[in-house]
Amino acid sequence: MLVETGFIKERVPFKALLKLKALTKNSDFIIVYLPPNFNPYAAYSILKKISNNLPFLALYVPYVGINKISSEFLGVAAFKFESPKTKITIKVSQDVFSLVEYLSRKNEDLILLFLTQTSQNFLENFSILEKNIRTSIKILGMTTGVKPQNGQNPLITNHGLFFDNTIVSLHFYNFKVKHTTVFGFKSLGPYFKFTATNAIYMDTIENLPATKFFKNILKKAQLPIEDETLTAFSLALGLKKKHIWHIRHPKRFVEDKIEFWGPLPKEGKFKFGVYTDVENELNDILNKDLEIWNSYEFTFIFNCVGKRYSIEPKYEFENFMKKVQIPINFLGSFGEIASDQDGILHYLNGSMNIVALKEKK
Repeated sequence: MLVETGFIKERVPFKALLKLKALTKNSDFIIVYLPPNFNPYAAYSILKKISNNLPFLALYVPYVGINKISSEFLGVAAFKFESPKTKITIKVSQDVFSLVEYLSRKNEDLILLFLTQTSQNFLENFSILEKNIRTSIKILGMTTGVKPQNGQNPLITNHGLFFDNTIVSLHFYNFKVKHTTVFGFKSLGPYFKFTATNAIYMDTIENLPATKFFKNILKKAQLPIEDETLTAFSLALGLKKKHIWHIRHPKRFVEDKIEFWGPLPKEGKFKFGVYTDVENELNDILNKDLEIWNSYEFTFIFNCVGKRYSIEPKYEFENFMKKVQIPINFLGSFGEIASDQDGILHYLNGSMNIVALKEKK
């Protein structure tokens, strides 16, 4: 497999998109990463015209790392396969229920799920995936988007534009896959009990309205009482299990509740925490079989943007690049999806999910 990946250093959106035409002629699949100022309807129109029926996925991300990190330029990964058995196909699911039915009878080597950050129904119904999916297929994914400007940031394929609550999935056939998840998280202090009557809204913490609980903390710390400050908190729902931390980042104040970036149980307990050990954890994982990682042909990394208050994405990206010498797309995400060793799906915050690919010979 050959992968050509890089930035189109052109700030005028339609000119940048037109420069992709040369890549489409010799590719089997392309993924395009759109900066926030690119109009989705114009992007779809241009990509459709220049693609010559080539399948593509275009998505909005807050940043992408290729040879460096950028949030300004259009990024692209163009795939050319060696074997006729190798392919990437696109599937669009309108809800979680149809996705469960589809995933339960597939035999790909890898499935990547993409959804928009306004897909509230997906988060509210994620427990259906957790309970019903047990698969040997590696399933990963991310919540896409940028800080909203002039509306939403849809997912775009050669089939159209897809907004709220639609899941776009990429299906990889004839690939070898290697995956790991890095947290570098350390929990601190006591547990706090909470309730959540809706899957993404925390109602109470220690019998106080959730909003009041967090506002009290911010007041004591003399920090601004605003959504941006709230998002800096990281909460661990229980202890680490099977190498998985269930971390959640608050999203915003909603009346007396707190909306979160990931689904919550109806009740539970959490500890606050910090990302103090990302570099060491990543180095330990890579150093164990660095030669194997470097034998692959391409790497996706889905990296939680909520960690930026503790560790700069640029630092994480550069640390990975020092170790692994293969093409990389390092993508900022608002939530990560990963199946564990038992085939159970998890919706994560605060994680770095790394998946390396190469064609089977």
